[in-house]
Amino acid sequence: MKFSFFVNAASAMLLVKAAVAFAPQGVQSTGRSNRSFHNVDSFEHPIGNVRLQSSSSSSTDEKLAEFQEKASEFFENLGNSIQYRYGLFSSALKEYNFKQSMAITIAGDDYDSEQVQQEIRSIVDSNPCVMFIWESSPSCKKAIQAFDRMGDVTVKIVRLDDPWSEGNKMRAELGKMTGKPSVPSVWIGGEYVGGYDAGVSDQAPGLVTMAFQGTLRPKLQEAGALQ
Repeated sequence: MKFSFFVNAASAMLLVKAAVAFAPQGVQSTGRSNRSFHNVDSFEHPIGNVRLQSSSSSSTDEKLAEFQEKASEFFENLGNSIQYRYGLFSSALKEYNFKQSMAITIAGDDYDSEQVQQEIRSIVDSNPCVMFIWESSPSCKKAIQAFDRMGDVTVKIVRLDDPWSEGNKMRAELGKMTGKPSVPSVWIGGEYVGGYDAGVSDQAPGLVTMAFQGTLRPKLQEAGALQ
């Protein structure tokens, strides 16, 4: 499976990076055979900021044991996290497409799906026009600029990247509700109308298509989004 390959590759990269990061900062190959830990005054590890001193071999052994314990715990947690996410993805892929399955995997399953959907429904029902966005997304920026050029549109912006921990859940549920987890997710009059330049159906074709069809402004007018 394609995703399995990426997971294995990502795992390997994380392990290599972690191994490099855990290596003592002051210990490098110098070509001198008498180089050893006891020749180093001190060095730090990223796990627990463990500092090894050359004051005594017993102290060094204790610090090394502490470091090894923390490193073992780190790698165990890393492996469990990868296994957990892969399980989420495999389960989601049985029902959804790749992109939606990824959104579900990123969001995790430690939240109330129904509650998040109710929150989304409350937002779109209480505002004439709503856009769920990522601030750095090029398509989101274009959608915001398009509404700005219209000049008289009231749009509620909901950022899914502030914070990510909540936005990821909302994005996964938006995908379940609309069939499209991409941003921006644009709603007018409580109805999903697509993204910026793409949608999911003739009824939700996206802002660009609606503008060319001449249906965007009437839709906004009907919803009360035009000032």
